Amino acid sequence: MTNRSVSDPTTGTVTLTDVLPQGLTVNSTHSHASWDCDVSLSSVTCTNDTVVQPFQSYPLLELNVNVAEDAPCTVTNTVTLSGGGSDAASASDSTTITGGDCDTPAPVPDEGNGSILPIDLGGVLTMFNNISTNNNINSPGASNSSRR
Repeated sequence: MTNRSVSDPTTGTVTLTDVLPQGLTVNSTHSHASWDCDVSLSSVTCTNDTVVQPFQSYPLLELNVNVAEDAPCTVTNTVTLSGGGSDAASASDSTTITGGDCDTPAPVPDEGNGSILPIDLGGVLTMFNNISTNNNINSPGASNSSRR
């Protein structure tokens, strides 16, 4: 998350909330600094009181998930961000899961039967991406296991 304000630092506590989609559960979080996270099996709420100057970013926050055998082949994760001196905002990111039943697509005539699902969600879930809160806070391109 980057402070996109041209002149004002963030103020107060920033709260990030992620309720995981069906079929995903929290394995662990990894914070590079200053995030305080409350974790349950199906959600994560993290706060940060750090003052971030214009065009500077909060430290990276990663969420590792477990994918259930019966998880849908496509999930949409939604994260909400509030505080920091701006209005609340949320962003959603759709992710395709590969493996198990998700690697067996319905046959397509004349196109073979290989998997068309490109992302293996076996590690770090894209937790937030393109979150925008007024002029003050934007998400970085969040990362999955391939780090964008």
